[in-house]
Amino acid sequence: MIEAALAATKTKDCYLAAQYQRRRGRRGHSSSRAITAVGHSFLTIAWHMLTNGELYCELGGHYCTRQNPEKTTRRLVRQPEPLGHVTLEPREVAA
Repeated sequence: MIEAALAATKTKDCYLAAQYQRRRGRRGHSSSRAITAVGHSFLTIAWHMLTNGELYCELGGHYCTRQNPEKTTRRLVRQPEPLGHVTLEPREVAA
């Protein structure tokens, strides 16, 4: 599973690669915990496919940001402000 997870992290626009990138940010690149989490997802996917008789449906690399775009926007706006690089102010939307 670890070898398959390593291969999945190198693919483009793949849900499992995006999952690895999110986990790597919290757990570190050298940590095997992020790879193990992707391997666990492989096992979960295989279990669901075998028990339900369904085919795998790729969600895409942007699946998590598509679920809640407002939350992603708030997080991205908050990141540069504490560093002192930018001061962001809300603007009016032209109708």
